[in-house]
Amino acid sequence: MDLGVFTEILTAMKQHLADAGGAAEPSAARAKILACLIGNGFNFAGDRDTYDDPDNADMVPVIDRRRRLSGSLSILYVAAARRVGWAADALNTPGHTLVRVGADTAVVLVDPFAGGGVVRPDHMMALTGGALPDSEIWARGRCWAGRPSGR
Repeated sequence: MDLGVFTEILTAMKQHLADAGGAAEPSAARAKILACLIGNGFNFAGDRDTYDDPDNADMVPVIDRRRRLSGSLSILYVAAARRVGWAADALNTPGHTLVRVGADTAVVLVDPFAGGGVVRPDHMMALTGGALPDSEIWARGRCWAGRPSGR
């Protein structure tokens, strides 16, 4: 298998991110640039039509089809962000993977499956099935759209 295509895509993403706002601050601006680049510029999106297809868990077809599950897309978001020195991590929630962009005190959660949209507390509650009350989510140091965690 030739991995050159993957390297080329990630290199192109890195260059576009650096050109579009490699020095962007705060995290909300970085998240928006990531979503615009990966979702619009490179046309990666969640696969709603064949969600249960086993190929959706394989990174090789991700590059070809540009449609995949949140976990595969999260890997691309994190890899691209880290290539320009931005803090980014994949976060596994029940049945869905999100991306955390930013440092501990200015975190933004985005949903790569939904085009990189910012995850608000009500969306997080829906994803977790309401397992944690809103106040407990904030108390555990998570935040959205740049709201300080209070640590």
